[in-house]
Amino acid sequence: MYIYEEKEILEYVRKVKPDIRLYDMIKDQLQGCKIGLEDAIVYIRESYMMYGREFHNAFVQAGIRKLNDMEILAQLLHQLRGMDNQYFDVELDINPLYHRIDLKQSKVDRPEKMENHNEFIGAIHAHLKKEEEVLKRLEACHEKSKDAYAAQCLDHLIKSTRANVVMLHRMLKKKQEHEHAMDFGEAPTSKAWDQATSNYFDKPNPEFYSKDV
Repeated sequence: MYIYEEKEILEYVRKVKPDIRLYDMIKDQLQGCKIGLEDAIVYIRESYMMYGREFHNAFVQAGIRKLNDMEILAQLLHQLRGMDNQYFDVELDINPLYHRIDLKQSKVDRPEKMENHNEFIGAIHAHLKKEEEVLKRLEACHEKSKDAYAAQCLDHLIKSTRANVVMLHRMLKKKQEHEHAMDFGEAPTSKAWDQATSNYFDKPNPEFYSKDV
């Protein structure tokens, strides 16, 4: 469905052997795919709230990377569970749903959402906090993995999460450059609407037009 940097990861995940303990651990630590999908939505949504094209592209790529990862994680969980939990057509099987996987509440509470007030630095630090927490939990799951293919899949997810962390640090550094500061209303020739607030919401037209003119 998506374009992967590592094509072989699609083959690895199909060869993962059942491991219900690792399955339960991933479900507890990461709430299945829930956290990753939520973060992907936030990255992509925020990308359209940015004036600078480079920042926009970086956040879109981070969101797409998350979606890629969640496709891999979903298939990894399916393999680890080790039983036929697919949905069947009622006309082909006596049971319309052979087995239903009920979502359970994670034992690990997710940090409360941070209020960033449209401020770019605050948004970056909020993402960094989440990514570093996910990275720590993925590494804990990797240590418990006994299957070589499952370990390869988790290693892929760890590398992908680290790539987002690197991107976020790079965006923080670029924010300090004069050329990019103009995108955030922090330079005399700013491209943004408000030079006082550092808003990172998208301003497609930087000029103010009064209806009275």
